[in-house]
Amino acid sequence: MPIIHFINNKTQTAGGMKNVLAYVSRKEKTVSEDKRFVTGVNCSPETALVEMNATKNLYHKHDGRLYYHLVQSFPSGYEIAPELAHKIAVELAEKAFGKYEVVVATHIDREHIHSHFVFNSVSFEDGKKYHSNKESVEQLMKLSDEICRRYGVHVLDTPKKKMNRDYLSDSEYRSAKRGESFKWELMNVINQVMKQAKSKKQFCYMMKQQGYDVRWEDNRKYITYTCPNGRRCRDNKLHGEKYRKENMEYEFKTRRIAADVRQGIVGSGRHTADGIGARLQLESADRIEPIDVTGAVGNTNQTLGAGDESRDRTGTENGTFRAERYHSDLSGAAESGSGTVGNSNVVRCQ
Repeated sequence: MPIIHFINNKTQTAGGMKNVLAYVSRKEKTVSEDKRFVTGVNCSPETALVEMNATKNLYHKHDGRLYYHLVQSFPSGYEIAPELAHKIAVELAEKAFGKYEVVVATHIDREHIHSHFVFNSVSFEDGKKYHSNKESVEQLMKLSDEICRRYGVHVLDTPKKKMNRDYLSDSEYRSAKRGESFKWELMNVINQVMKQAKSKKQFCYMMKQQGYDVRWEDNRKYITYTCPNGRRCRDNKLHGEKYRKENMEYEFKTRRIAADVRQGIVGSGRHTADGIGARLQLESADRIEPIDVTGAVGNTNQTLGAGDESRDRTGTENGTFRAERYHSDLSGAAESGSGTVGNSNVVRCQ
């Protein structure tokens, strides 16, 4: 059940690209007995830096983003042979980045196996630059799942989309216009809490802090909220599929995998690249930070039902990579705090 993280390498220089390639290809991370899990797609791993720079020289494109770095990660404890994990990663690179030079390196030195992809931002075929957005990341996840299924590797089941009323009734519209709609207040608070919560249990606790009781049980079809004014509302009465129980549970499953992956990649928080003393700086997203919902409750001037894209398993927030909160560049010191919040099968906060 792999997920994909884009890593925000802020050092977009030739030196930065060299450092990343050196780090992901380290022998102690990629070698098992006589096998080394490093493969070049449209290039040789040993000369990838030279080939990528030659492509940039050919098309006179040396500015902006020079390279991309992403990780395909399996959760801790998931058993998969390194050979198969690397084969899946290489096939993903070939199909997703067929016009670019790519180095695929599968790291096997942690409890979870994960594969790094470092690829040129400029195509050797036509000189066009790769541009990533929310849709392209979703396509990467879809392609990754398709490849995994073909090899019998388990993937997370995507919740089935159901018809849901995403429009307001006349009475709700009039209430919202007067600033009196409790549903909009509830959705605002859910949106804010979901930016911080790492589990159902944590979500319920944080909602309780804002004055909302949450009944969320495995044997009940819906999540039921009790608002501070005493009114109750089920998840299917809110405006947007993201508020549905199955989608919320799906989100927390992927967050647990991401937490396992981050903890494994972070390790001690310090990794030294070959011969250069650079460190992989990783930012922990596990700590709980106080949230500010001031101005959210009662604010009905925001479009909340369908406009907030902060929760999806590709790690994006409002069109940018939410996974960039977890990782940053290969320069500077790394300070990380870890600590995942436990999850329970039955959560009832009242």
